[in-house]
Amino acid sequence: MMDADLFYNGIPRYFQHVLALFEMAKAFSHAADFAHLALQALQPGQKEPAFAFKSEILSRLFTAELKCSRFLAAFTALAQFTDHALQKSAMIALIDAIISSTSSTTDLVGGLQVIETLPIGLHPQLSRHVDQHLAALAKKQKSIPGVQSQLWTSPNDVDYLTILHAFRIAQKDYRGAVTVLLDRLKLIKRSNQARNDPEAIQLRRALLVLINALSCVAPDEAYLLTEENESPKTNGMMVRNFGGAADPNGGSTRRRIVITLNDLRREYQQLLDKCSRIERGDFDFEMDEHGSDEDEETSQGVNGIGSGDAMQM
Repeated sequence: MMDADLFYNGIPRYFQHVLALFEMAKAFSHAADFAHLALQALQPGQKEPAFAFKSEILSRLFTAELKCSRFLAAFTALAQFTDHALQKSAMIALIDAIISSTSSTTDLVGGLQVIETLPIGLHPQLSRHVDQHLAALAKKQKSIPGVQSQLWTSPNDVDYLTILHAFRIAQKDYRGAVTVLLDRLKLIKRSNQARNDPEAIQLRRALLVLINALSCVAPDEAYLLTEENESPKTNGMMVRNFGGAADPNGGSTRRRIVITLNDLRREYQQLLDKCSRIERGDFDFEMDEHGSDEDEETSQGVNGIGSGDAMQM
């Protein structure tokens, strides 16, 4: 009796009934087929046989295609949603499903290729939702997966910064892509392994990539805006903690700074000089023997790009 109105009430309603049966049996491939048939049975200009009938079928079609990992078909379905809130949540679910299906470092390229095949650029609102979601995930990232040493993180971690960078490049948002490279540089600087690497391989690579990317823009636009923390030390000196954590005592302040291409090149040269001194055995001991815990924590922070040392060894 519950399904009585699905019979003798038009072909679309009947296909909706069969769709529900396959959903109950978790046969999502067949469910998607009958969702397509229900949409095709609607004649152009025909009144929908039930309230929000097309929206419901599209939503169930999206879910079925997502269960089958047919991401392009799922995107085609959600692009037809008229409910913008539902469309946004569906787009986020789609991106998360793509990333989770290729979560390992070795499959990261495949996940990027899948995202790039989606015609997201044809829908500016969807592109904005994807960028905001990836940016939020990248902001929570605490390590850099996929390094050759495999010392920084587990191989199953997701490098959201790389995904966000590739997405912005595909969307021709080059300045946004360069900003991601700067965030990646900050993350590398906060790594103990990077600071303890006498050759500074990963840090040098990150700096070179950022310098090369910023060199591709017009000279009058070769700069970046970022924030730095300043916290007072016990001796009254101000310590610049670029990209680092705020002072736990609440004494730090944040201010915006401009990073130019010359700043990056200068830091890279300073980094090379420091690596050369270490190779020669010419070490600098700047901390006294009785340094406080606060000084030790500060020495592990990341200095400002225009403020001196490129990294703490």
